[in-house]
Amino acid sequence: MTTNPVFKKLQDAVDYFYSEEIEGDILALPPDVDELTDEEVLDDETTGIPIVTDIAGYVEVQHNERENNSDEEDNLPLSLLVPKKKMKGEKFQKPITNWIKANPEYNADPVKYNCRGIEDNLKGALHQASPLEIFENFFDDGIYDLIWNETIRYATTQKNKQGWSIRKEDIKIFIGFLIFSGYHTLPPERDYWSDEDDLGQSIVKNALSRNAYLEIKSLIHFADHTKALDNRTDKYFKIRPLMEKMQTNFKKFGVFQENLSIDEMMVRYYGRHSMKQFIRTKPIRFGYKLWALCGEDGYCFSFSPYAGKEDNQSNAPLGTRVILSMLSVVKNPKCYCIYFDNFFSSHALFVRLKEMKFRATGTIRENRTARCPVQPTKELERLPRGSYDFRFDTENKILVVKWNDNKCVSIASNFDTITPMATVTRWNGKTKSRMPIQQPRIIFNYNQYMGGVDHHDWLLEKYSIAIRGKKWYWCLFTRIIDMAMINSFLLYRRVNGKNSITLKDFRREIAISYLKLGHGRSVMKGRPLSLPSSSKTYVPDNVRLDEVGHFLEKRKNQRRCQYPSCKSRP
Repeated sequence: MTTNPVFKKLQDAVDYFYSEEIEGDILALPPDVDELTDEEVLDDETTGIPIVTDIAGYVEVQHNERENNSDEEDNLPLSLLVPKKKMKGEKFQKPITNWIKANPEYNADPVKYNCRGIEDNLKGALHQASPLEIFENFFDDGIYDLIWNETIRYATTQKNKQGWSIRKEDIKIFIGFLIFSGYHTLPPERDYWSDEDDLGQSIVKNALSRNAYLEIKSLIHFADHTKALDNRTDKYFKIRPLMEKMQTNFKKFGVFQENLSIDEMMVRYYGRHSMKQFIRTKPIRFGYKLWALCGEDGYCFSFSPYAGKEDNQSNAPLGTRVILSMLSVVKNPKCYCIYFDNFFSSHALFVRLKEMKFRATGTIRENRTARCPVQPTKELERLPRGSYDFRFDTENKILVVKWNDNKCVSIASNFDTITPMATVTRWNGKTKSRMPIQQPRIIFNYNQYMGGVDHHDWLLEKYSIAIRGKKWYWCLFTRIIDMAMINSFLLYRRVNGKNSITLKDFRREIAISYLKLGHGRSVMKGRPLSLPSSSKTYVPDNVRLDEVGHFLEKRKNQRRCQYPSCKSRP
């Protein structure tokens, strides 16, 4: 039996494969990594997106020995040659269907969502709130206490830094610097403390020293490391407490949008971890996968990391389990419309959601339609563009529509209709112009409300945190900060109007507010009577009125003290 060689670099395996003229395959071995460890062997000095030249882990060249062992296979018992069926648990009972070509007739009219009560409560709670105050509705004292306590615990128990301590304000300054790096990026992170005029940033140097920043970055923790062995089955144990607290905070204002979408997010990561995914068709191909429930404007109500195969009693498909898990945060199902793509959808899922009073629509694969007899794809593609075929399941009240666009697309719903038809324009290659075509209402509504998760991702990537780290969960930590930032911005815009402030200015307001917390300590040396004119920059109200770390400024005219009970003349 030939031993399969293992290589550290992909190019070495490819050269060996062609030089030896091997008949077989090249396999990427999954990395053998302990998720409870912290460090990754990589360079975290460079900010931004890293350039990946090889895969993480080892590569094996597998020989194909089928022809050489044909005689031995002839002597094997038949039971070893016949592929065995996978043993499954109790299957879902397949619903009885009755497909007819007729317009859908549902049992009850859809319940129109009345968001006025939740909107009024939301605007009342956040009326005249600053960007920092809205952001701290998510990154509240509970989260800062968690980071502060676990960082000190890790430093004293695991790194033997006895007596080491840190202020909660330093954690806020640290996070403020991370937010600052999203819209003001320098190649190495140490350049922010440079003395060069074109590199160093005084707002960063005055807030936190470089060594203090690097020490916090190396020690920051979110879970009790002493309980790591007891939680070895949880692959996200190191970041789980922070995720749970943030999910609770995202839901504190309720689900205040009628149209919700469920989809997956990718968190960019190129290191080694057993939960790292590779999805070829995604803009971010390597990274962690998150399931997310978002509103039509991109506000994220709930998210959950994909943790691989689960040891549970449910035999439902993965897509069904994800949908039901995400919708567990919704208290009044009949008031919401749910949209998802063909990764999740199936005929049985639509029946299940209808029983739960959810209105749901989603694209669907043809092998999941419970043998719906719609027109075959090849026949429908021969018809003019915009043609469609449909069937309605009278037993379960499920509608399936197949529409011919650039290619045929199938969609299912337990509440939506085909009419009134919508009109969309498509490019016609023969006439060299855009031509109107008919589109069923169910597909028009799906295209309008499905993009909530993608819109959240689009906003997040505009000014995402650029600082990289060596810990495998660092990218998840920075993603949580960015998600809280996007949710805060969407709430601020919902309360104050769409043209109130831009996303960049919103991030600047929070970053400056946090970085200014450390300026009192830096100017304490010497206590100058007057400050240079260059230091008179914009200061947010959160810093200007917090009564912390302020010093007197020399004036030409004397005035009375502004404190109500004081009559002195400073």
